[in-house]
Amino acid sequence: MPNRKISTQAKGKLRALYPELRILPDDWNFVIDTDEDEVFYYIATEKKEVITRDHPKFGKLPEPWMFKIVGEGTGKVPKLAYYNRETGKTTRADPRFSADTLENLRNMAQRTEGLEIASSLRRSSKAESMADMDRQPIGKTNIRSKYEIMHTIDSGDGEIGAMNGGVFKSAGDCLHMGYKETEMLRRLKHGSVSMYTAGFIDFQANIGSVYVEFCDGGSLNDVWDQYNCRNTWARKYEVLDQKVHLPEGFLWHVLIGLVDGLAYLANGRYYVSQDVEDTEPAKDWIPVLHRDIKPENILLRSRDTIGSRKYPYCVLSDFGLATDDVSADHPKADHDHLSGLQCGTPTYYAPELCWNTRLQPSEYEQQRKFPPGPGSKHTRASDLWAVGACVFNLAMAESPAEEGGLGGTYPYAHAILPVPDGVPNNIWWRSQASRRKRLDIDDELGCSPELRKSILYMTQWDPAKRPGAAQLVQILKKMVKAAGHDRMPPEELPDWTFKVHDYHSAMPRPAED
Repeated sequence: MPNRKISTQAKGKLRALYPELRILPDDWNFVIDTDEDEVFYYIATEKKEVITRDHPKFGKLPEPWMFKIVGEGTGKVPKLAYYNRETGKTTRADPRFSADTLENLRNMAQRTEGLEIASSLRRSSKAESMADMDRQPIGKTNIRSKYEIMHTIDSGDGEIGAMNGGVFKSAGDCLHMGYKETEMLRRLKHGSVSMYTAGFIDFQANIGSVYVEFCDGGSLNDVWDQYNCRNTWARKYEVLDQKVHLPEGFLWHVLIGLVDGLAYLANGRYYVSQDVEDTEPAKDWIPVLHRDIKPENILLRSRDTIGSRKYPYCVLSDFGLATDDVSADHPKADHDHLSGLQCGTPTYYAPELCWNTRLQPSEYEQQRKFPPGPGSKHTRASDLWAVGACVFNLAMAESPAEEGGLGGTYPYAHAILPVPDGVPNNIWWRSQASRRKRLDIDDELGCSPELRKSILYMTQWDPAKRPGAAQLVQILKKMVKAAGHDRMPPEELPDWTFKVHDYHSAMPRPAED
């Protein structure tokens, strides 16, 4: 394909000017053909060699749009825009999310059996409540043929933490657990909670799937890892002036969004709006406990607008261990939960879920059940502590040494490490001795007193002293204002902060394969 000759300097200016080019994944570049002046994307590495008009991250443009040169710019830098081949219209606004495009997608999906309500695509809008959105019912027959696989997140066992989807294939209790998670996701409607699209459970065939929104920015764990690696390197080579830390505005963004998500799980309402000042729950709401909050289970989703400078949405994901927070006589009661059987990730257990070794429990008992007393099971207070620990780790941006070295590879700043000699890892993480008493961000990091107090407040050792999530949202709205971060423009994060995928460069395959 003959291409225009464009200098490296001109390409750099085009990348800076146009979000479509600026947000290309690593190793990807672009060329402009001489026939129609259209932009093509390519990658040429040992692992992959592709040239395509479809953006590797954002996917193809709707027909009849193309991204091309529409005029001569300043100097030797051409002017680019989205161009409609039928009407001749040009625009710098991404047509993938135009009202016409979304309407066409809805009409097409509504003609596809099994996806009628799942086709309710819409852009985020402050004027329209998510609570009013229709949701596709949970089907009883296989609808996998309606989907194509763009990328496999992992083997399906959840080993990497949250998944952007789930597949259940089993018999007995496991399939019923899958139905429970699917039913729960279907009724939860909040911007900080994983968005259900469709699902089915076929008990006769012992198979089922749940389809949820795709979060393209990786997880909070990925963000933390980028910073931790650089800070470990800076310590190793004693160049401490090159240590990096996340801007406080991003920490507030994560904290307030996730706490409002927890308030919704507890009370069924949104509290983050300045118009809402009370903490009352929604009528007849059944509270939900997540029970496995950790950085890997908090995913990042880009804004609708390509090139937006706003921070990505933080989404609480992986509701496989979530349960309804109800009494033993309620029809939805989870008796394993109420009896104190352990579940979740021990490294992110709140202190009250950990054993005080003075009680001298057996190793078997420590790994099977939670300790008696206020920590006998997961609570809303323990979920809140876990969110606080996640944000504390983001602020610290490096882990203590796990084996006496320079630093660890996991977000464990809330823990006391290394593990003492002679103590098994699985016992240490389930003991209160492994937890720091106060999760106070270091002075040298320069965070505001308001942010430090907020994290200390929600991670207090005594769960009875922690606020409810709805109460904390009201407090955080005042604290972020006092810190001055309610009106500051977002401080831009380095390009390496978030994952940039290129799944759209792969050929999709039927989900039945």
